[in-house]
Amino acid sequence: MTDKERKPRAGRDTAFAEWLRGQMAAREMTQAELAERVGVTPAAVSWWATGRTAPTRDSLGRLARALGLPEPEVLQ
Repeated sequence: MTDKERKPRAGRDTAFAEWLRGQMAAREMTQAELAERVGVTPAAVSWWATGRTAPTRDSLGRLARALGLPEPEVLQ
């Protein structure tokens, strides 16, 4: 079974993942570029962008700054 055929597992944050991918696309930013700006590994950004895990509160603040957004917008 491929990843595309797998059903989303419980606990996946697909809404945040879709939002994050949209923000990255709007800025033409790669996962590696975002990871560098946030101070995390590219694997961490990959996991956020697929909904596998969610960023910590601390990472959300850095993510907001990296995307040029107010922190409350990222926390919603």
